[in-house]
Amino acid sequence: MKPARQVLNRFRLATSTFRALPNFLILGAQKAGTSSLFSYLDQHADIKMSRAKEVHYFDQNYDKGESWYRSFFPMGDAGLRGEASPYYLFHPHVPERIKRDLPHAKLIVLLRNPTERALSQYFHAVRKDGETLDVKSALESEEERIGAEFEKMLKDENYQSYLVQLRSYKRRGIYLEQLERYWKLFPKEQMLILNSELFFSQPDETLKQVYTFLEIDNKPIANLEPQNIGSNRTRVEAEIIDYLNTYFAPHNESLFKALGTRFDW
Repeated sequence: MKPARQVLNRFRLATSTFRALPNFLILGAQKAGTSSLFSYLDQHADIKMSRAKEVHYFDQNYDKGESWYRSFFPMGDAGLRGEASPYYLFHPHVPERIKRDLPHAKLIVLLRNPTERALSQYFHAVRKDGETLDVKSALESEEERIGAEFEKMLKDENYQSYLVQLRSYKRRGIYLEQLERYWKLFPKEQMLILNSELFFSQPDETLKQVYTFLEIDNKPIANLEPQNIGSNRTRVEAEIIDYLNTYFAPHNESLFKALGTRFDW
């Protein structure tokens, strides 16, 4: 880390008591549009987003404490403050931590077609995270690769597994399992569930929903360019698409029933 950055970080930490905690969070899902939503909200005059997207406080940095977390937010306590860490939705112990520290925070979730989301995560992993298995092998071996690690996470809230974080292509798409952890602790009206496909195609309309949820005025956003778009993925054979669609079909049906609405997946 450069000396100037170190000095600035020390200043932010030293002034953390003058920095308010966020009052809303974008929980995820990964590869579902969280970077774009973060960028759009950061342009709104009434919102201050964290100085870095993906603070990862409630999942990977919880042991660093509240002062460290506060250092990511602006000085003062007026207005709306938010952050976006898409691992929050999937990590099994994050809901309890948020309930403990931010019980009244509003929670925003973006849900993308789980087949498309899984493939997007896989190709991201190939580009950046050292994935060496072909897509078919990676998907079919997921349970064997991460099953034991995920059980360790469930039993020990301090256990970190980057294997689970990076190779959970299918399990991250079982959305109802993840939402239910939050619904056990937070009233449903404290959460906004959004369809990523509609967000991608109609960002203005989705932002109106977000503004209503956050109780702020609908103000124009200068730059609605999508953010963090992965490069074109390799062509995926139809049998892989069919495999994922079949795998997710019952989970999607359970999700739609719980939400009381259907997405076009």
